Amino acid sequence: MSHYRRMTHITPEHGVFNMENDLLSLCHALYLKSVYPFNSFFLSFKLFAIN
Repeated sequence: MSHYRRMTHITPEHGVFNMENDLLSLCHALYLKSVYPFNSFFLSFKLFAIN
């Protein structure tokens, strides 16, 4: 039971951390798109393939 409680306590923070990472990667992709359009497309394609 304590293990389950610990997991539920960690999950929300992990979700927020993932959300921040998504926002950072999105901003980074938009920056690359404005500077290097082809590199941004290739990076987004690689990320899509990984996911």
